[in-house]
Amino acid sequence: MSKFREKLVRFMYGRYGADELYNFIAKLNFVFIIVALLLTLLPVWRWLVYAFYVFIIAIDAWMIFRMLSKNIDKRRRENAAFIKFRQKVKAGFNLTVNRIKFIRTHRFRTCPHCGAVLRLPRKKGRHSVCCPCCRKRFDVRVRF
Repeated sequence: MSKFREKLVRFMYGRYGADELYNFIAKLNFVFIIVALLLTLLPVWRWLVYAFYVFIIAIDAWMIFRMLSKNIDKRRRENAAFIKFRQKVKAGFNLTVNRIKFIRTHRFRTCPHCGAVLRLPRKKGRHSVCCPCCRKRFDVRVRF
């Protein structure tokens, strides 16, 4: 092992390093850099370009701070909160995609008791539906 690598390993010992939140921030930072470069090509206000650069530097500082932090428990909690938030966003996005995909054949309704989203066949009129999650019945009206 080279001396530089050995020194780097000793320096990083006990520090947090990179995780999923770090990777997301890095990708977001790359997008902001591309936007800032495109803004320099356009005749726009200079202060907007400078604001993007300041924002990029702040994101870089936050990434370095998280990576070199020795407060591992707090960084893990931040990463867990990010993963939980990302899962909620993905679930909402997938629900929207499914609503669009099945718009001709199904209707989506929310159970008033447990809040589960049900995919029901598209039949006009009033129907009595049993929720598969909480096993309670409720009435649904499909207009079109």
